[in-house]
Amino acid sequence: MSDTDETVDTEVEDVDETAPESRETDEDEPVDWKAEAERWKAASRRWEARAKANAQAARELETLRAELAELKAAELDRTRREIAQAHGIPPSMLDRLRGETAEQIAADARALAAQLHRPARPVPDLRSAALPAGDGYDSDPNTVARAWIDRELRRG
Repeated sequence: MSDTDETVDTEVEDVDETAPESRETDEDEPVDWKAEAERWKAASRRWEARAKANAQAARELETLRAELAELKAAELDRTRREIAQAHGIPPSMLDRLRGETAEQIAADARALAAQLHRPARPVPDLRSAALPAGDGYDSDPNTVARAWIDRELRRG
């Protein structure tokens, strides 16, 4: 706050808190318009000083709220990294972890880790299905090639 604002604040502190129109006057008394104008000026200064103080406080509050949001986001990111590492989730998949609390993130990490680390299904051998065993067919390519060459040589 500047020196002028502080002076206004101290001047305002001395002013009566009652509004100028709320003063009781006798209708027979003449009104001192200069004194009335001074009371209105003082009330105006008081409210102006309060408005400035409130505006400054509002700016400070917004700054603090922004800093708090940044700190919460950083803490949440750190928590996500720790939980992902504990569950064996690669750093490239951190964005897939959801939740606002450590418990929610851990539950999501357990579910994701279960999907990532489940055993692979065995791949069936398609050649064995095409040529069933016991039908006289050999699945060895060399044997099949020799048999074909022998058949072709006999024909021709």
